[in-house]
Amino acid sequence: MKVVLLGYSGAGKTSYMAALYGVMQHEMRGFQLRATDPADHDEWLKLVRLMQHGDYPPATARRDEYRFDLYYRGQPILDFAWADYRGAAIMDTRDQAQTAALLNDLQEAAGVMLFCDARQLAERGGRGTYVGRMVSLVGQAVANTSEQKVVAIVLTKIDQVPTPDAALLAPFQGLVSAVAASDHVKGAIVPVACGTKTRNVPIPLLYTLHVSTYLHSQMATSLARRMELGAAAARDGARGFTGFVDEVKVRLFGGTRLVDLANQMDDAAAQLNELRRLLGISLQGMASIFEHVPVIARGTAWEDYGTKLSRLANGRALVLDYARPTIRDPFDAFDS
Repeated sequence: MKVVLLGYSGAGKTSYMAALYGVMQHEMRGFQLRATDPADHDEWLKLVRLMQHGDYPPATARRDEYRFDLYYRGQPILDFAWADYRGAAIMDTRDQAQTAALLNDLQEAAGVMLFCDARQLAERGGRGTYVGRMVSLVGQAVANTSEQKVVAIVLTKIDQVPTPDAALLAPFQGLVSAVAASDHVKGAIVPVACGTKTRNVPIPLLYTLHVSTYLHSQMATSLARRMELGAAAARDGARGFTGFVDEVKVRLFGGTRLVDLANQMDDAAAQLNELRRLLGISLQGMASIFEHVPVIARGTAWEDYGTKLSRLANGRALVLDYARPTIRDPFDAFDS
């Protein structure tokens, strides 16, 4: 699956990605994140160390793609690609190839994370052209999709906004309405803060991945059932005269006996059922935080989004000191 990240220069997206990677090297309610490519892993850790010393990573104007694995309780449960669009990649409509790649990625992506600087939004008009362009692009993908998709509006630097409210969300009103009206798209608004002190950092990613995790769980359930039925059919075929013919055929011509095939399918079903169980538990872990998040839904009053945003932004936040990694769980912020 693919997740598209959109953010203009200075929105804090690169810092968010580095903070997320650093935080999720330790288990967060069972979840961990790991780059598939060891070289990417090393590069992300370098960025994490920069942020430990208060140096924020530079942004670029290109499209990058990284592959990651999401783990739960030490077991890989989902692999995904991040397509990271930055700065001029969003605004430069003259680069037709890059624009086409962006539109294609947005259409195909299972999740979209849209990053905006909350401090600039609070200034009522900061980066308005960039925000409008991103909202328009994501709005097109929402309107044209017939597949399940998740949109996370990520408000960075929320710790620099004293009183976040519904007015902060004004540039997203059309997009929020489109997501709320869609039968295929889920969405949420998540305020975050990065740096040596973090707030809500894992939530946008986990929310973005929760639908794909559910679909993987459903697929594992379906495949396990098919394996169980296939094993039963093979075991039935291994009995009596049919089983005798099968034994002779395998001895003469080689191949796999029906009884061995049944055992292999039983093993596959057991592995799929264990994966389904693990995915189910991980979904419960994800869902436990969503009640605290401004989830986009039909019939929700605009003021209610602002109320939830303010509560989430101003609630007791976990302070993560990178020099003291024993502080492990950012979701403790929601347990009070």
